[in-house]
Amino acid sequence: MMNKVEIEIKLDKLRKKYNHHEMVSNAGKLNLNGSFGKLNSKWSKLYSPETLIQVTLTGQLCLLMLIERLEQSGISVVSANTDGICIKTHKSNRNKLESICSKWESETNFKLEETGYKSIHFRDVNSYIAIKENGKAKRKGAYANPGLAKNPTTTICTDAVCEYLINKTPIEKTILDCQDITKFVSVRNVKGGGVKLWGSEINTTDIEYLGKVVRWYYAKDVPGEIVYAKSGNKVALSEKAKPLMRLPDRLPDDIDYDWYIEESNKILEELGLSSCNNETTVI
Repeated sequence: MMNKVEIEIKLDKLRKKYNHHEMVSNAGKLNLNGSFGKLNSKWSKLYSPETLIQVTLTGQLCLLMLIERLEQSGISVVSANTDGICIKTHKSNRNKLESICSKWESETNFKLEETGYKSIHFRDVNSYIAIKENGKAKRKGAYANPGLAKNPTTTICTDAVCEYLINKTPIEKTILDCQDITKFVSVRNVKGGGVKLWGSEINTTDIEYLGKVVRWYYAKDVPGEIVYAKSGNKVALSEKAKPLMRLPDRLPDDIDYDWYIEESNKILEELGLSSCNNETTVI
């Protein structure tokens, strides 16, 4: 059971959410998730492994009960995780769906929230892009927008995929039209510091120490790679990476747009789609 402080946070979060204060709502969500995580930390005053098990198992078993009832009634459950499910059904089943959910809510004392999608495109159960009925995109997991807990990673690629899915805008147009350099960069924490090699050997004079937080974009004709200062091992995904530790006032002239276009098409393939003549084709 939630204590009074958590209940107040929950109520305030819901009020902000439905008043369209998305940023404040997301901060409230972090508060709630943080409190829940502390149930499993023996250094926290909230430490309570029994409560943790009760919350997780009770919620999961209740969701399994709902899934079973929906499937038995002919309503398909597309995916499920620890705190929600995704279903696909015809509009004619609306009354049946509401009846099953209402009965489940009364039996479990849980309250369901519904979000309608025009389409949903999965890489896996935790990484997907969903197009809402209002035309906006919900991005989760590997495709999520950078926030308090996630460093940006070439977000222009996911932006281009979302524009393609929503408006059939060609991938190339979204990328070439973008004038925001922050959309092209990747940021990574590098333990011990990162070093850019401008040659083929770490012991040459063509090296540049970058620090523990490295920011780069992908550029044309860039030699070498970024490596860990201590071990000399390559930093993941740093081929063709050009350090950009200070953001410029204008876009660099050597951005490798082909790299970003190719990466966007790879995302489409991960989602089981391909772009061809501005049509979306299921593979």
